[in-house]
Amino acid sequence: MGQGTESCGGYEVDYDEYEDCGVDGYWVQRDGSKIKIEDMSVSHMRNCQRICRQLAACATFTSDADKWNEWVDVFDTAIAHRPQAPLKVVTAPKAPQRGKMVQMICHCKTEYPAREAELKRGNGYSCSKRCAAIRREFGRPKATRKVTS
Repeated sequence: MGQGTESCGGYEVDYDEYEDCGVDGYWVQRDGSKIKIEDMSVSHMRNCQRICRQLAACATFTSDADKWNEWVDVFDTAIAHRPQAPLKVVTAPKAPQRGKMVQMICHCKTEYPAREAELKRGNGYSCSKRCAAIRREFGRPKATRKVTS
């Protein structure tokens, strides 16, 4: 027989546990153990879905890419059927405000907040660098405090 035939081991087929694409409802973890897709947490499913997307993007054969894209679809449907599927929105903690703020009115009639400490140092009397340059070059007046009633 010719080279690469089954008799000389050229066409040995390796078993791929991911080929079934969730038909049996199991995902094979990194350590080789199987876990039911329905027992996975939503974050675990999202991580597995991310891995499948990466594997589909770097697959060299279209059949491999199709296999991983099918897994992405399996996790999509599993996540969609979960009641706690929405993502948690993580917001950055609000930074504490430094110093007392005062509302000022620039010579260009723009209102802006300025720190009291900067005003004591002689800074903060213009709403922008542009207005500061105009004030310096053309002798415009300093910004005034907004009167609150």
